[in-house]
Amino acid sequence: MELGGSDLIITANYPIMVTVAGVLQPMPGSPHLTSSDSRRLAESFLTPALHEKFLRDQELDTRFHLPGAANFRVNLYIQRGHWGAAVRIVPITIPLPAEIGLAPT
Repeated sequence: MELGGSDLIITANYPIMVTVAGVLQPMPGSPHLTSSDSRRLAESFLTPALHEKFLRDQELDTRFHLPGAANFRVNLYIQRGHWGAAVRIVPITIPLPAEIGLAPT
């Protein structure tokens, strides 16, 4: 959020990636994640019930709320034997059309 990004991608053997202004790029200062790093980060979004469901289905779409900041749409998956996640920031307030560069109708 501090970078103004819209998406966060967690994948083993890569740094954490962020989409800023439509460009996917490594998060500044992020080391390449090990398999255990990516699993630990992905698990941080899970309640015990969701963890059980994810282990059963090996894929999960859920949401996460960070009070006072934003909501997040989270897709967890297992790819090539490694845990990963794609996280989309969903702002708490919907911006006005002018705030996102749309012309009035």
